[in-house]
Amino acid sequence: MPRPLEGSPYAFTVPALIEAVPEARDRAWGLGLDLDEELTHDLKLLTGELVANSVTHTHAACVVSVRWTGERLCVEVTDVDSTLAVPSQALHTDEHGSGLFPVAGGGSGEGDLGVVGL
Repeated sequence: MPRPLEGSPYAFTVPALIEAVPEARDRAWGLGLDLDEELTHDLKLLTGELVANSVTHTHAACVVSVRWTGERLCVEVTDVDSTLAVPSQALHTDEHGSGLFPVAGGGSGEGDLGVVGL
């Protein structure tokens, strides 16, 4: 059964371990939001990349917040570093480093996906 819209946002804390990334991605996906296949892919991609970037570069826990309005999906990852992350392009041979580039590229859909500082 899809999660009701008034049930969003949903937030959880991720420990400062790269091994926690798959569980965080699955936890966001497992919220039961009524998303089509493309948005489900974006949710997994955004959660995984943002959490991995956060725990890799801050070595601290982060908080993931997922909000679905029925029209817009928002994935926010808040960490302890006040420096705004800068997306960069990894080489196709790199095992790591795609980081925020898929996020800055807008996932698979259109809109204002990207990295913002608060």
